[in-house]
Amino acid sequence: MDEQGLLVEKVGPWAKDKLKILADYIHASGGARSKYPLHGPTYIDVFCGPGRSVIRDTNEFIDGSPVVAFKKANGSPAPFTSITISDANAELLTTAENRLSALGAPVRTVQGPASSAMPQIVQRLDPEGLHLAFLDPHNLGTLSFDLFESLAKLKRIDVIVHVSLSDLQRGQAHRGGRRLASVAASVGSHRQHRIGNFHFRVRLGHTSGTDPCALATPRSCGWIHSVRKRPLRPR
Repeated sequence: MDEQGLLVEKVGPWAKDKLKILADYIHASGGARSKYPLHGPTYIDVFCGPGRSVIRDTNEFIDGSPVVAFKKANGSPAPFTSITISDANAELLTTAENRLSALGAPVRTVQGPASSAMPQIVQRLDPEGLHLAFLDPHNLGTLSFDLFESLAKLKRIDVIVHVSLSDLQRGQAHRGGRRLASVAASVGSHRQHRIGNFHFRVRLGHTSGTDPCALATPRSCGWIHSVRKRPLRPR
């Protein structure tokens, strides 16, 4: 519990790095969001957790991903017109919703596993809008590729995925794990991949630099970063 008596989840110190990447990406993409005033830019988080965390060992409280996303975009010229969150744990979802509502966020919720919540979320979104999905599952086993197939129905969608690098390199038995594991061969590179309607710009492992989208993650974590759906050229 935090000082307000609301649920929090325990995380490692690397959580601050991944949240900074999310915040920096939202800051860097503010110009793009401002081009869609009629249709509205939106944020999607189907592994939202309670919206706040406490770092193990230090007991420092930090905002969770949906709260970070709302605050960063809300302080820009192009805030999100909706923050859609979901979690398989109803109690965590309600807690995140309460935190966002208290901040005045335009929050929407869909309760249930990510694989069942995502199609419902996509159906409610403006297909002409600009959308950002942040996928941060507790393990690769819950990151079904069906999530990407649902997101592919949107015309303009960027996806940031945070996964366990060890899980990704081992691969998983389910279809999504096998397909994502095929990307893992490019650990440490910026190679491009195409799976279905998505082009993956892969950045796994340590990177550094002044690029707002540069990564600084622990060895146990990896990123499939800036997964962008692009119109396919005729063959």
